[in-house]
Amino acid sequence: MSSDWQILEAAAMLHDVGQHIGFSKHHYHSYYLIKNSDMVGYTQREHEIAAITARYHRRSMPNPAKHFEYAALPQKDMLLVNKLSAILRIADALDRAHTSAVDDVQIAVKKEAVELTVYSKKDVDMELVGIEKKKDLLESFGKRLTIKLADA
Repeated sequence: MSSDWQILEAAAMLHDVGQHIGFSKHHYHSYYLIKNSDMVGYTQREHEIAAITARYHRRSMPNPAKHFEYAALPQKDMLLVNKLSAILRIADALDRAHTSAVDDVQIAVKKEAVELTVYSKKDVDMELVGIEKKKDLLESFGKRLTIKLADA
């Protein structure tokens, strides 16, 4: 049995695999490829959660009324997918330009906000735009995301 972090790690490592089929809907392709692959060491449940987490790394939010694979999950697994996908969306945005511009991040969870300090010696404008586009799922947990820039 894998930990939630191991499920997130698998989803993070595989979330862009669908780009080999097509970019515009690669999150759907990633879900399909992960779902239909062998993941040694993961239970069927963990495998499904990793695939669905990767599916939600961009664009739409998890929605049981529209997404049958998500709706089929037990409530506790829906919540886990939401949490893991929220983290993956922010992590993906932190390398939006695929230039490894971010050197480090520091996260502080406060009463009403999650403070993200981004350390970089490079231009991270693309990453900041990406975070703005992808923070919705994280903020659905009732905390706003604030971002600070700092030199590495």
